[in-house]
Amino acid sequence: MKNSDTAQLEFKKTSFRLSLYIHIPFCRRKCYYCDFYSISGFQESTEKKVVREILKQADYYLKTMDKASIASIFVGGGTPSLLKDEHLSLLLGGINRLLCRRNRDKSAIEWTIEANPESLDKRFLQICAANNVNRLSIGMQSFDDDLLNKLGRMGSSKDNLRALDLVEKHWSGRVSIDLLAGIPGQKAEYLVEELNRLCSLSFIKHISLYTLTPLKGTLLDKQVNDEDQEEVWLQGSAALRSRGFNNYEIANFSLPGEESLHNLRYWHLEPYLGLGPAAVSTLPGERGDALRLSNPEDVNQFLDGNEDLWGTTVEKVPIRDFLFETLMMGLRLKRGIPAALFSERFDQSPEILIGGLWQEWRRRKLARSSHNYLALSSRGRLHLDSLLVELSEYLDTRGHIIDTALAGVLPFI
Repeated sequence: MKNSDTAQLEFKKTSFRLSLYIHIPFCRRKCYYCDFYSISGFQESTEKKVVREILKQADYYLKTMDKASIASIFVGGGTPSLLKDEHLSLLLGGINRLLCRRNRDKSAIEWTIEANPESLDKRFLQICAANNVNRLSIGMQSFDDDLLNKLGRMGSSKDNLRALDLVEKHWSGRVSIDLLAGIPGQKAEYLVEELNRLCSLSFIKHISLYTLTPLKGTLLDKQVNDEDQEEVWLQGSAALRSRGFNNYEIANFSLPGEESLHNLRYWHLEPYLGLGPAAVSTLPGERGDALRLSNPEDVNQFLDGNEDLWGTTVEKVPIRDFLFETLMMGLRLKRGIPAALFSERFDQSPEILIGGLWQEWRRRKLARSSHNYLALSSRGRLHLDSLLVELSEYLDTRGHIIDTALAGVLPFI
């Protein structure tokens, strides 16, 4: 569907669960490695307009999907903690009012907001708590000032420690910390020290340990050594596991029961609605097919409002592509993809659609045998990118057979 077709958008009429992702496109300065859409040097009036437009967009789509209930919310960016207090209250209060219309117990859902240490303060925590936000995701990345400068981060190790102190004293919800592994010049033993320090704090029960992925062709990209990066990450991963943190997803570790519920829905490719500039949605169409909506990576175009549905483009995701995406996302999880979900979504068993490739991966000890889940081995997850190339080639090679087997399949029926 083209942009002009958005006025005829029709979504699933029966009840279903839906996650919300809200993109706040503001940063003080763009980090050198970041590929997410954001702007800096913006006016306060622009900030307020974007928040109001996000609420209008949420209201429009949720009215259109009147049978949907909200399963989880994630406010990301950009830097949500940069919002002025009044604009943060406006945003969170507006989402709360929308929740009241469809969720009986709005406190029961997981509601996450991202924050940077240098812009996190007591008032931010108070506004979030007052509006039923119950999970913080704090991007610290490193406690080494030289490495933070190399990344182009605004914050410092002192900001990180101040933020941890504030959260410990003034926050009763859940907390997740983001760190980076494989920054040029980073020593594995220092990363392990940072992780041990964080694990010793009782309120930290979730840590995301990502490998640095700089923009291609940048100075930072040229400095990254893949072997050094893998070794640093492996030592960091081992340190987290030794402290009882389960590596439940390639880059995510948690204590038992503390997994990110929003991200689990995302990795299972459950329906989600993206709000704000550059946000993307995957939603069930009227018949149960998968629709991909993409908001423009342009604040001004987004602010033109709902005269053209915020400049959103819409496409129907071909079923073979949706099969690939389901595997690409779900195989990131240690537990893998529930076989029952796979069979229900594609009306075929995994053996029929990818059995040959799966047997080959098992022979190479890259996949695990299970009647209930499709899962990679620990070694397989370390090499997921190359396995996805193999998967794409396998699906293309058997394209006609797979397309015939999936004819008429509606994944969100």
